[in-house]
Amino acid sequence: EHPHNLHEIGKRHIIAFWKAHRDLAPKTAHAYWLALCVIWEWTDKPGQPPKPLCIAKSEPKEDQS
Repeated sequence: EHPHNLHEIGKRHIIAFWKAHRDLAPKTAHAYWLALCVIWEWTDKPGQPPKPLCIAKSEPKEDQS
């Protein structure tokens, strides 16, 4: 499934990208994620794009109390 324009890019595409690029260094993955955030903003998508595991694991968990 290949998107034809930026508005067709969704979470499923981003997750597939991260799975295909698991070997990226955390700093590089973060740079890609920042670029994806810009695309997310340009296309008026709510929230943020999915983060790669190397970034998501290193962030502190929110207090759920």
